[in-house]
Amino acid sequence: MLNSLATLFWITAIIIPFSLKLLSLYIPSHLDIFLTWGKSQKSSDSIFLVPHRYFTFFYITGLSFNSLTLMIGLTTSPENLLAALQNLDTLADNMVRCLTGCDVSSVHLDGNPMVCYLPLVLLQVQLVRRLYESWFVTQHDTAQMHILHLLFALLYYPCLTVSIILTAKPSLIFYQIAATVLFIYASFHQYNCHQILALLRSKKNNGSIVNVNGNVYGLPSGDWFELVSSPHYFAEILIYLALFVSSGFSFHLGLNSVYQIVNFSFICTPPTHYWYLTVFKDYPKNRKILIPFIY
Repeated sequence: MLNSLATLFWITAIIIPFSLKLLSLYIPSHLDIFLTWGKSQKSSDSIFLVPHRYFTFFYITGLSFNSLTLMIGLTTSPENLLAALQNLDTLADNMVRCLTGCDVSSVHLDGNPMVCYLPLVLLQVQLVRRLYESWFVTQHDTAQMHILHLLFALLYYPCLTVSIILTAKPSLIFYQIAATVLFIYASFHQYNCHQILALLRSKKNNGSIVNVNGNVYGLPSGDWFELVSSPHYFAEILIYLALFVSSGFSFHLGLNSVYQIVNFSFICTPPTHYWYLTVFKDYPKNRKILIPFIY
């Protein structure tokens, strides 16, 4: 059951935002609230909006779950990871049986607990860094997001951790080294880009500044900002591609990579890019939206 639920989660994560984006072309006034946040979001007094800084809870939840998972595997035995998931799988079966009346038979989970350690450790590093950035680097403003974003986010990392354990496979040492190098490289640039964005809102900034709904925004430059409008999202894609490779090309982490590409390519980054072009008349015309030199 857990395997099926994880697959359903990732497919839903891909299909629903993409479908809403297509529908927004025809009924934008009703769907923009689900698809935008921050500088590109129109002002709204909806009771379903929450501060964007609540994303910190997203990282706290993910870090807690992933830390517990690693602790179980490292302090006892790797097989206990699967044993714990087997108990969760049985619990999920019982819940489905109670809610639907359907007779769901439990199956033995066949994950390989040893091969999941590298992607779990990389994910742990990502979560620690992002939580640190959320607390000490990001300059939070009054930007808002729909509460559904937060609810999805609270499920995202626990589902990712479970997916790693369930579907990680053995891979060549070359792929493991390449994945780790790509992860470090992308993480370094993402951290730099987040610092650049934070500096734009600090008193040290001397560049172009605009005020939108009481929030201060500037024209970013440096690092990958010289190439694309949203380099931190491009780095995010690379980070999760690295996790995909480190997991032995896990099916679920492959779906997660597709989700990242679809979400950032079609939903998150185009509004930001066109906002920059509209607000800053001197915005570099050679900057792409997300992928350097391509898109």
